[in-house]
Amino acid sequence: MNKLIFFDIDGTIIEEGGSYFIPDSTLTAFDKLKENGNLLYINSGRTKSEIENRILDTFPFSGLICGCGTYIEENENVLFSRNVSLELTKSIVRDLEKYNIEWLLEGKDYIYYSTNTYKSDLEIFRKQHLELVCDNTIIADPEKLIAEGAFFDKFCIWLTKDSDLKSFENIYSPYFEFIDRGEGFYEIVPLGASKADGMEFLMDYHNVGRDSTYAIGDSTNDISMLEFAGTSICMGNGAEDAKKTVDLVTDNLRDDGLYNAFVKLGLI
Repeated sequence: MNKLIFFDIDGTIIEEGGSYFIPDSTLTAFDKLKENGNLLYINSGRTKSEIENRILDTFPFSGLICGCGTYIEENENVLFSRNVSLELTKSIVRDLEKYNIEWLLEGKDYIYYSTNTYKSDLEIFRKQHLELVCDNTIIADPEKLIAEGAFFDKFCIWLTKDSDLKSFENIYSPYFEFIDRGEGFYEIVPLGASKADGMEFLMDYHNVGRDSTYAIGDSTNDISMLEFAGTSICMGNGAEDAKKTVDLVTDNLRDDGLYNAFVKLGLI
């Protein structure tokens, strides 16, 4: 039976921080996993619009789980898509501005930055979001979004000394999970959407049991998929909280960690 193998992007198959470093051994591992009949999937917090063509062109993926399970496709066919309602969008943007929280709305087709960003250090923002600049970026006037809304799947926030996260979270915790990524950076995902939910959808789609699934990641937003997978792997450069949940902690990305993991597990 084919195995379903799920990969985070940043810090797992490419280096965190925008350098786009990929060890040759990682590419070798992907080729061998594919040759052995496994189905390989991105499972990322990035939405579809944030996954660069150079990633899709480099790795032989069977499909994508994007935006922490809010969008799923296989062989370029959309299997599932979920976005935030226009009315809720208007409310979210209004309160992000009210509580002095910097934001990025992430959608399947577009990402939206605020024209009011950034009251804090722009270099911190760029570092946290991998200096992502793409044709799908819209510099959005908050007042226009409050009036008209926009389609997006999830969002990220950055806190400044003037931010009131507690008040914002009290309003929106019934609708969203707040994932603390550290250094005042939070990933906000609709309740009922996660990397694990995306995995379960594809397991049902292919009629594959959990014992035939593998997941490899490095971050706190990978924990749901790592806990759900039949076999879980954390990169050596990963977060300590992620390492606590897995079956195998491998080497750092630069030390052939991904390749070494799948050799140890007997898949290549």
